[in-house]
Amino acid sequence: MPRDRDFIELLTALSYDPVFVVDQDRRITHFNEPFAMMLGLRAAQRRRIEGTVFSDLIEFGDPGQACIADCLSLDRNVRVQSVTARVPDGRELVLEMSALPLRGDDDRITGVVVLHRDVTDEHRLKVRYHEEKEAHLNERESLLRIIKDRDIDIERLKKRLR
Repeated sequence: MPRDRDFIELLTALSYDPVFVVDQDRRITHFNEPFAMMLGLRAAQRRRIEGTVFSDLIEFGDPGQACIADCLSLDRNVRVQSVTARVPDGRELVLEMSALPLRGDDDRITGVVVLHRDVTDEHRLKVRYHEEKEAHLNERESLLRIIKDRDIDIERLKKRLR
């Protein structure tokens, strides 16, 4: 696997965000507790994570699948924002995702470190904010039309009274 197993162990132990490592076959070789918690798996289920193809645990939309595939094929770090993912307990998450290639002793790519940041709540707040903003703008337009119509009515009444 990668040159520096200690680095991967340290990364998965210290990261507050979900992290997992996949090999060339996209099987999970390492993961951290936040990743298991993100999946919503119970302790007994967590033992089965290693060796599982990641797409069997978490369903990514096309950008999420492409992030790992591009990292492997293009041999470079890849970052994707707003990746939609469905986890085993049925929740749909919005993630920011980064994939970094890992190399073996022969300098060939042996896998990918995948880091996630769950931005689901922030995404929902942004969507709600934009919905509210749109509703307020529509209400404002409606009130401005009412004011304009009343101004026209007032002008007509003034003309009649003259």
